[in-house]
Amino acid sequence: MGPGIRVIERGEKSTFDFTIVLPVYNECDSISEVCNSIIEEIKKRPKQSFEVIFIDDGSEDSSIHEIEKFNWPDCKVYSHLKNLGHQRALLSGIKLSQGKFVGTMDSDGQHLAKDLFAMYDIANSNQVDLVQGVRISRKTDGFFKKFSARLFYWLIRALVSDKFLKDAADFRVISSYCRELLLSIDAPLPLRFTLNSLAVEGRVYEFEVKKRFAGESKYSISKMTSLAISSVITVSQRPLKNIAGLGIGVSFLSSLILALIVVSEILGKTVSGWASLATLIAFFGALNLLSIGVVALYVSAALENNRSTSSTVVLTREFHAPKI
Repeated sequence: MGPGIRVIERGEKSTFDFTIVLPVYNECDSISEVCNSIIEEIKKRPKQSFEVIFIDDGSEDSSIHEIEKFNWPDCKVYSHLKNLGHQRALLSGIKLSQGKFVGTMDSDGQHLAKDLFAMYDIANSNQVDLVQGVRISRKTDGFFKKFSARLFYWLIRALVSDKFLKDAADFRVISSYCRELLLSIDAPLPLRFTLNSLAVEGRVYEFEVKKRFAGESKYSISKMTSLAISSVITVSQRPLKNIAGLGIGVSFLSSLILALIVVSEILGKTVSGWASLATLIAFFGALNLLSIGVVALYVSAALENNRSTSSTVVLTREFHAPKI
């Protein structure tokens, strides 16, 4: 078996039937209701085993103390030493999970536990690797959230791929096999776009977002901008290829300008010294842009090669699931 190839067993024994992962960052006002709703759903399924993992992403309030007040069947709380962001907290929880299926949801009360368990039922009964939650509407969002979300997904679809699900949330259920795929390729963030690119089959689950009853959104303008930039850079080489094309195109245009300058000089329609100065500017400008374009192509090729090598896997058991 060649280098970079990892064998991933499907159906490896899991400790729990279902793991729920929740990132937590300063949610002391809403976390109690979230905990209650999860425990109520667990009580309805006495024959199944559950694991709940909270990732404290550097909270500065009493969120963790609120979690500890509840009587959990199997609960684990892990803490980041500092705030690393929502996506890294999700990935930390997924790495630590031991369930046959893994569900992720927010801890602000906007994702409902009954919807997450409904996705689990779909994944478990149909044996699909991914059930992705997609928002039906944004009627609970304010003006800024609606505007920024629309801009975010427009940029992603324009610069990365138009195949990404619009309004896909970090509200989903994945199989243990899908989890191992993510970990095997050292999944870039954000996870919603990495999962979209994996060769797994699944379902879409549409849900309504509950209006936040306490606290405020942790996604500021700067965080939304950072998420958009990191999404484009880590998932797609299209911007690099666009830069390369722009460099080559401008280089061609500069060569035409250079020819025009030479003709103007021959016809004597230039100011003394202008031709040589304009020629130098056009030449070195074209050379610079062409060089950037060539470098961009090489970087793009290197990224693509690295990604295809690191994501090479061998399935040891056939698996068929309904398509979306």
